[in-house]
Amino acid sequence: MGVWAQSASDAWVVGWNTTILHWDGSKWAPDTSSGVTANFSSIWGSGAQDIWIAGKGMVLRKDPFGWTAQDLTGTQGLFNDWSAVGGSGPLDVWVVGDGGLMLHYDGKGWKDFPKVSSMNLYGLRFVGPTDAWAVGQSGTLLHHTVP
Repeated sequence: MGVWAQSASDAWVVGWNTTILHWDGSKWAPDTSSGVTANFSSIWGSGAQDIWIAGKGMVLRKDPFGWTAQDLTGTQGLFNDWSAVGGSGPLDVWVVGDGGLMLHYDGKGWKDFPKVSSMNLYGLRFVGPTDAWAVGQSGTLLHHTVP
């Protein structure tokens, strides 16, 4: 399960069995417009019009036009289970998951990131556009900075 909030009147929750819920400041409402069936584990957004979901075998993105399943063809993560999504903005999005796999979205497409661990990764946090942390199985802690 994951939660992300843009404001007190704009929050999102994801979970198992295709659960996507949106809080509008007064009530929770299911969002079934993605059209996919999956277990979701994480949600993150760079803003109200750019929301990302990671889950079992897929990554989704919501923009002003709706939800879109991301094309991961050509990456190692085509069928991977993604545990966490995060980034520093709409052109810098990352997912981490099983077997230490990490993918990066640069606004043009998804690319594999060099594997530095074979442990499953479960969490991802950005301190800024050049500073990221990932945590995972058996105490795995990864830190990545861009000069």
